[in-house]
Amino acid sequence: MLWHYLATATENGDHVTERGLDKLLLGLGAQLEAAEKRAEEEAANDLAFSLTQDSVMADVLTRARAVTVLIEGGGRLTAAAVGSDFLWIDGPRPQIRPLAQAVVRHEDRGRPPTRWHMSLLEACRRMARSGATVEVTWFSGSGTGILERGARDFLSVKTAQGSVLVPYSTIQCISLIRGGLTGDS
Repeated sequence: MLWHYLATATENGDHVTERGLDKLLLGLGAQLEAAEKRAEEEAANDLAFSLTQDSVMADVLTRARAVTVLIEGGGRLTAAAVGSDFLWIDGPRPQIRPLAQAVVRHEDRGRPPTRWHMSLLEACRRMARSGATVEVTWFSGSGTGILERGARDFLSVKTAQGSVLVPYSTIQCISLIRGGLTGDS
């Protein structure tokens, strides 16, 4: 802009004046200020967007209103609690559903689920310690029996046909028949 002003003034035979330079510098200052403001706003928007992208599902669910779990066949269940990687469904036959296998919807009304500070592994170990009877549903079937072990990457359920080892990655649901999990420790 400065060079344009100087070149135009010289080409037209005009003299470069102090008033003309002041006007030019004020214009440049205003443009610079506006560009800095746009850059700051853009950086703030990028940061806000990045922070929302770095959310953990369990945290997002406990900041919502009621959370509905959408299940196969069109059914719906209300999440009562959220662990670090699972949902707890209260009822006559309580359920644990791994977050990795859950599709959920935020509701406009209702109470948010309670936050439980434990993982699916910890919850399974507590149930095994209590001798809980469970029905574990996985992708290709299910098994009912006593939860014997919550190992690092699988469950062991003692069924009438023998022990069944179920990798956590295949578990869709653990239904508690007897015993189980209490509290939100």
